[in-house]
Amino acid sequence: MKKLTISLLILIVIVLGAISIFNKQTAPVKDDGKLNITASIYPIYDFTKEVAGDKANVKMLLSPGVDVHDYEPTPQDIISIEESDLFFYLGKDLEPWGDTITSGVSDKSNIKEIASGIQLIENEEFENEYFSGDDHEEESEHEKYDTHIWLDPTKSIELVKNIAKELSAKDPENADYYNSNAEKYIEKLEKLDSEIESTIKNSSQSEIAFGGPFSYAYFIKRYNLKFVTAYDSCGENGEPSVDKIFKVIEEIKQNNIPVVFYKELSSGNIVKTISEETGAKMLEFNSVHTVTQKQLEDGATYLSIMYQNLENIKQALPSK
Repeated sequence: MKKLTISLLILIVIVLGAISIFNKQTAPVKDDGKLNITASIYPIYDFTKEVAGDKANVKMLLSPGVDVHDYEPTPQDIISIEESDLFFYLGKDLEPWGDTITSGVSDKSNIKEIASGIQLIENEEFENEYFSGDDHEEESEHEKYDTHIWLDPTKSIELVKNIAKELSAKDPENADYYNSNAEKYIEKLEKLDSEIESTIKNSSQSEIAFGGPFSYAYFIKRYNLKFVTAYDSCGENGEPSVDKIFKVIEEIKQNNIPVVFYKELSSGNIVKTISEETGAKMLEFNSVHTVTQKQLEDGATYLSIMYQNLENIKQALPSK
């Protein structure tokens, strides 16, 4: 009987512990009169915080460091979204797991595709324009569009406007506040865009090189850059061929390209080889699709990361 009682107590403790953990993961909603908003990925989270200010509690769906391309919603995520006043994500064309969310949430009116109405870059179209004659892997259907829309600051401005619009519709009493915050933030994005454009326009170098996974189509298109890359896409699933790596090495040597960029959270094996063979300096070009826990704790923002990218770009594209 004593053994049975002890076993029962242990079972109760385990069950209560599990419930506590579950509640901690799925009950972030605050009842403080503010909007509770869940944003899918870091750029959307950061933009929403800028626009919503102190009128909303904003949380990020994907944990720091999680790659958006590898993410699948959990039941806890669905519950968290269900309990939010609004859920912001780019849209099903850019975040393919959106189908899972929309089918799992009962009130779909609170799910907002904030990239709606924004012109997207199709991967195949970009490849045909920039990689003609190169061998590249076929993209799967869910990778029809490049996800990294925010690397074009003018697209980020459109995202911010859409966020302000949705917040104002949900909370009309504070519409002026949201629109004012959006306008102030848009001014900062316009300044960023102008500084990047000026750096590129006044550079003595006309080409940049990428030695890691390629997530930069929107940036390339916005600033009309010439570039060479070892990878054709943002994943590391298939390493580039020896011929492709050799082509990048030769291009860097022939054009005296001083920097070879790599993507954050990537292994860096290919870019290290390219750097060693050419003497080009390895620098990070952060795609801003996620942040580490430390970056989040240190107060990293979209703007701070993009300005660090700009500093690295200045080394790759020195002034005349």
